[in-house]
Amino acid sequence: MLRTYFWKTMYNFFARNITNSKWRFMNFGFAYSGQEIPSVALESADQYERYGWQIYEHMLRLYPPGAESHVLEVGSGRGGACYFISKYYHPASVTGIDLSNKAIEFCQRTYQSEKLRYITASAEQLPLEAGSIDIVINAESSHAYPDFNKFVHEVLRVIKPGGYFMTTDNRTAERVDEWKQSLLNPGFTLLHEQDITAKVIQSLIEQQPLKEELIQANVPIYFKRYFREFAGMQGSQMYNDFVSRKRYYKSFILQKPL
Repeated sequence: MLRTYFWKTMYNFFARNITNSKWRFMNFGFAYSGQEIPSVALESADQYERYGWQIYEHMLRLYPPGAESHVLEVGSGRGGACYFISKYYHPASVTGIDLSNKAIEFCQRTYQSEKLRYITASAEQLPLEAGSIDIVINAESSHAYPDFNKFVHEVLRVIKPGGYFMTTDNRTAERVDEWKQSLLNPGFTLLHEQDITAKVIQSLIEQQPLKEELIQANVPIYFKRYFREFAGMQGSQMYNDFVSRKRYYKSFILQKPL
């Protein structure tokens, strides 16, 4: 499909041309505020990418993986989340799946661990056995899927009974109810739902200098404007839609019934 081809081409370009291994997250990020603190204490070398990591950590803190857990990220991008989950939680295994073969090649070159693997595959056809995964994570990726409902049914298939599906992304205001219903339709039980738009906006504000530095250093001049839009920089259409609440960023935690 045209939509699939567009996103695959874009992410392949990104993986092929942005070779900086320090750029491990591609999401808009999540900023804690006030007295809130993360549940995972990052090493100093990882602190600069805390915003991209925290969009995962805020879900995982409620139901963290244990030593025997098998974790799957669908839409693993440049592999940062899988690497951080493996490094800081020490589950039995972490698998990252992405449609972009170039992104997967980048991950396979960048991360080396016997408990960590990356596979090129479609979110709508997960190459895993039924009931083999304890936790499925999906962050800021599902808006690009041609058949979101098929993806959710695939997630339900691969999760063990009692396992968790943690997903976070954005939708336009008029599509939020449809999005939630699609998550529930296959039979998941909703455990937690949160509007994190304000925390994403704050993350975009706080990350602005670093993102501008990365774009200036790594992106060809004729793509800089496009990447500023893609990164949700202040003044971009995406950023403005979040501020005006034309678009919402939400997280959901669901469970497969026993």
